[in-house]
Amino acid sequence: MAPPAPYTLARGVVLVRVVLGLLLALHGAGHLLATNGVPDLVAGADLSSPLFAGWGERWVAPHSAGLSVFLAWFEAAVGALLVLGAFVRPLATLLLLVLVLLFVASYDDAERELIALAAACALACVLSDAGRVRGLDALLDARLPRWLTWGGAPRG
Repeated sequence: MAPPAPYTLARGVVLVRVVLGLLLALHGAGHLLATNGVPDLVAGADLSSPLFAGWGERWVAPHSAGLSVFLAWFEAAVGALLVLGAFVRPLATLLLLVLVLLFVASYDDAERELIALAAACALACVLSDAGRVRGLDALLDARLPRWLTWGGAPRG
């Protein structure tokens, strides 16, 4: 059996990028548009783990309301930009780091499984340069500095 054509693989990665982006954008927007305000997204996190022992209790817990609003905006904005295919590599890398922290701080095994799946999708977007296929990164790479888009081959 012959390997799939690069175009077929690229369409699969675009699907992963768009679905991940839609899920993030809708989830973040749902928090931002909640009638009772943004829920406390930090409540219930396990801040006693060695990774969070110092700053989790001193910084995260006292500022959970502001951090929750930031996380909701982050989720909605990153999701929208992933759908558009803009700044995919830098944003997916940042998203991956946030998801790893959430995985460590998570208190629910079912939630951890979803976080791990989202992290795998973000990693696929980083490794495949998913914004250059049917995304704005192909256009942005030609107009913006390479350090900003993390794009392709060096321009000469």
